[in-house]
Amino acid sequence: MSGSKGSLVGEGYLIEGKNIHHAFGNNSVLSNIDISVSPGEIVTLIGPNGAGKTTLVRVLLGLLRADSGEVLKRPGLVIGYLPQQLTIDPILPMTVRRLLRLTNRPTTDEMLEALSETGAAHLIDRPVQDLSGGELQRVLLARALARRPELLVLDEPIQGIDISGQTELYELIAQIRSRRGCGVLMISHDLHIVMASTDRVVCINGHLCCSGHPETVSQHPE
Repeated sequence: MSGSKGSLVGEGYLIEGKNIHHAFGNNSVLSNIDISVSPGEIVTLIGPNGAGKTTLVRVLLGLLRADSGEVLKRPGLVIGYLPQQLTIDPILPMTVRRLLRLTNRPTTDEMLEALSETGAAHLIDRPVQDLSGGELQRVLLARALARRPELLVLDEPIQGIDISGQTELYELIAQIRSRRGCGVLMISHDLHIVMASTDRVVCINGHLCCSGHPETVSQHPE
């Protein structure tokens, strides 16, 4: 795969994937996928289970190498990533403060700033195991924000959250985009839930089905 973190992208994009192909053995997962995210833009990647959404994001992040195609990133691009699943051993003592410092070294002020932005500052000394699904997602979002990212990548951020909490979280993501001017790449399986909270939708099912404004995509035959 050509392209690297230092590769220049066109059209002012933060990140761009061109003609991405990937297979696991003889099973083709991604074929001829193009995707890009610009500063200040929320792009939502949708598709059914097994469509290759998480695989595509892992390729874009450099966690997985595509069989062919190109991933181009703005030089020095800082990415904040909220993974689909985070498994923490229930017997391992882990506070929110410690979780935020596992892979990064933010100061206490930086942690409180990020947690305040997601409405979770009061949780800083709570055990992670005691958090509800919504609280944990807000903490993980704060963990990603503590890196001061130019691109925020969110893999199914509403997983394990009730309907009212889902709406609040999407509104929060939109507010973060407006406040910080960062790009957002978000994975979802339900277009109707994210329609009001995204600028552009990319629908895949192993291949690129369609892309564009949410209302346009919702009326597309595929």
